[in-house]
Amino acid sequence: MVKTPKRKEAGSFVLRVNGIALILLLSAILSGLVTDRETLNFEYHVVLGLASSVVGLFGLTLLMFYIVTTGGYIKEGVKRFNLEKGLTDRLSKIKARLFPLTMIAILLLIGLPVAGAALHAGNENRFLHLSTAIATAIMYVAALRSAKKELLENRAIALEVQEKSETL
Repeated sequence: MVKTPKRKEAGSFVLRVNGIALILLLSAILSGLVTDRETLNFEYHVVLGLASSVVGLFGLTLLMFYIVTTGGYIKEGVKRFNLEKGLTDRLSKIKARLFPLTMIAILLLIGLPVAGAALHAGNENRFLHLSTAIATAIMYVAALRSAKKELLENRAIALEVQEKSETL
């Protein structure tokens, strides 16, 4: 039998962390729309923005780490029990679909606070920062939609490997 991590609970945790980050990001965008640099509420926008970036980076990195880790267990099971190579090919396709979206979202999450700091220093216009924030939110949602589907597929592959390893 192949030792596998608690996939369902871990996958659910990954999605929850990313859901929290998305809520923080949307809150930061909304708070940025209703305030300006001179108001007292501007600090809330800054804190929400930084928190969304930090939690988002953690969540997306956790997502990628989870896929890579479970992939290691799957590859170990396929190798140890001489299972069909198609299982690892399916895993590679999951990574190919998920990782580009995730990396774009990570890069946008890194760039968004930088754009906010440039706006605060007066080196950027508000429209550019807002556009970057909206693009970040769109890519984050796209990455999460893909993640939800790919985590289910990843779990199905892991369960298939586990079932086949138990019968051998």
